[in-house]
Amino acid sequence: MTSGARVLLLGAGTVGQAAARFAEELAGIGQLIVADRNLDQARRAASGRAEAIALDVTDRTALDAAMRRADIVLNCVGPFFRFGPPVLAAALEAGCAYLDICDDPEPTLAMLDLDVRARAAGVTAVVGQGASPGSSNLLAMMVAAAVPGCNCLITGWSLDDDPGDADGAANEHWIEQATGEILVWREGQQVSEKPLAELEVALAGFPPRPALTIGHPEAVTLPRVIGGLDTCINVMTLPSALAATLKRAARAVAVEGLAPMEASRRELARHQPGSGEQVPEYPGVWALAQGPDGAAGAYIPDYGRMTDMATTTAAPLVAGLALLMADKAVRTGVLAPEEAFKPDDYFAALSRIAGVEGDFVRLVRA
Repeated sequence: MTSGARVLLLGAGTVGQAAARFAEELAGIGQLIVADRNLDQARRAASGRAEAIALDVTDRTALDAAMRRADIVLNCVGPFFRFGPPVLAAALEAGCAYLDICDDPEPTLAMLDLDVRARAAGVTAVVGQGASPGSSNLLAMMVAAAVPGCNCLITGWSLDDDPGDADGAANEHWIEQATGEILVWREGQQVSEKPLAELEVALAGFPPRPALTIGHPEAVTLPRVIGGLDTCINVMTLPSALAATLKRAARAVAVEGLAPMEASRRELARHQPGSGEQVPEYPGVWALAQGPDGAAGAYIPDYGRMTDMATTTAAPLVAGLALLMADKAVRTGVLAPEEAFKPDDYFAALSRIAGVEGDFVRLVRA
């Protein structure tokens, strides 16, 4: 893609604001347009050389008009089970490259089903280009390659710090993926099972740690690329008090019939962090591969300028943007991050955005 790319950023919430700041630093952007249904919020995000516009993504006519001004669309409008597929479809029709931070498995699969349409249009669209999914997927590719005969792949993220900086949509997603059934990879096939199953994980270089399964796209996209997997799941490590709060919220959805947003608000308002709990703190995002003859793990030891949930999600999105502008996507089509980018290219781009020098990823073997 030539320099002077026109970029349309949809959504000026906390993640969108961070993405705008990171994107403004990239060379090669000719125009950055920040769009939000709240014009004042778009203006707050559009500091520097960006333009702010008012846009409701449910207004297809207005969305099409905005996309005609763009070469690349960055979608930060959640929840993605509502807004992911229709916004991607609009981008494909407009001929725009596309990246988003979708972290829901069901819309991820729905958007991946648009692959043939994207190839026909000559468009590259990357779904789930955040921290998890996103960085976690590329970490998984590294560890799977490091373990001969890899048959078990676990991606994980840590909530050792309470999610006080998470917005409402993030908390709604969190509860949504802790209720009902989730998609996982078991015995070499995709199946549904109850979330919040307890297990012990042992990331090489860290003590064993209790974890809970949670619904996430990694478990449905990684087996598409990495053959021979018996198991692929996503888990989270978190303090026991926060785990209890999550379980109460999930029960409120299942038993009381509360909406995920209502349950998350109620139970997080009641949440009391535990005191004196001694647990080995795990990295923010990590991956673990296991095989017949050993295991390997990978994580990011220094996050640099990625200091909270918003920046750790936005920086990977903008790293993907940088790779698209540099023509470093593997192919056209609708792709998960592990299908779109090579790990070395991706982490080199992310380290530059995070301002971290030296080895950005640590690979550890059992």
